[in-house]
Amino acid sequence: MTDWSSWKAKESATLCFVRDGERVLMIRKKRGLGAGKFNGVGGRLEPGESPLTGILREAHEELAIALIDPVKRGELHFQFLDGYGLFCSVFVASRFHGRPVETEEAAPV
Repeated sequence: MTDWSSWKAKESATLCFVRDGERVLMIRKKRGLGAGKFNGVGGRLEPGESPLTGILREAHEELAIALIDPVKRGELHFQFLDGYGLFCSVFVASRFHGRPVETEEAAPV
């Protein structure tokens, strides 16, 4: 069992659910952790990058959109059986510039 009081993540990441009324913009990941699965926009942070800067970068890289109003709504702690731990900042946004397009990283759904 994981001792969460002393848990340390090996990496940090972001995740954003982009809402449009009752609809949510999702992605089908094409590579990396979760490849082939559906998820919100996001990914690992680069060294020294803040979660907000990271989610803005990831939205641009994955779908070629610019998030306008991402708001942090929570945090997730993932502990994998192989010892890898990932800390994730979760955002929600309802506005963005651009039209989501498929990239080498993801396909919009």
